[in-house]
Amino acid sequence: LVDFGDPKVICHPVVSTVTDMVWERVAFQSFLFGKLWFFFTLLVFVLSQSILPYLQENGADGPDAERVAIFVCRLFIYTCS
Repeated sequence: LVDFGDPKVICHPVVSTVTDMVWERVAFQSFLFGKLWFFFTLLVFVLSQSILPYLQENGADGPDAERVAIFVCRLFIYTCS
């Protein structure tokens, strides 16, 4: 449509209706899922890099559960994003 260079073709009601239908039914769901996945992986990344390592008091060795949680979060980020 862009190659024609005619603004009347782009503004035609049929083209507008078809693009709205595609966006509402197909593209919007894919776009929203992608953004939600990005936000979730961002939260896991912040949790594993900035929050969990500093839960330990005064630099003492934390319990194994904290280390395992950090490992699992980092593994998730490295493999799933």
